[in-house]
Amino acid sequence: MNTYEKAVKLFKVRPELIDIAKDTVSFWTEDELETQCDNLMDDTLPEVIIGNYSYAPSRVLAEVDPVAHRQEVLAYIDNMDVVEVDGLYFDQNELEDFIDQHSDTVAV
Repeated sequence: MNTYEKAVKLFKVRPELIDIAKDTVSFWTEDELETQCDNLMDDTLPEVIIGNYSYAPSRVLAEVDPVAHRQEVLAYIDNMDVVEVDGLYFDQNELEDFIDQHSDTVAV
């Protein structure tokens, strides 16, 4: 059973643990991860210059090709060690430790 399946099972049997997990395990929303991805693009790629104007690469990509921008965000998330549960992206290692600490009352 993978980390996602264990977490879903644990939180289904003990729903109060999701709030405890939010207090003790690092997590991000998808919007936060998109911002991180955009910041990485903006920090590592040159600004787009058109005439006397310059634009952040992430903004240009999002405006010119929103599908490509979405693919970049999803690739960024896929390369992180996170587990998505109920729309939150938990640090996988911390979530595994959390599950191990709280699985004594639930067979996961």
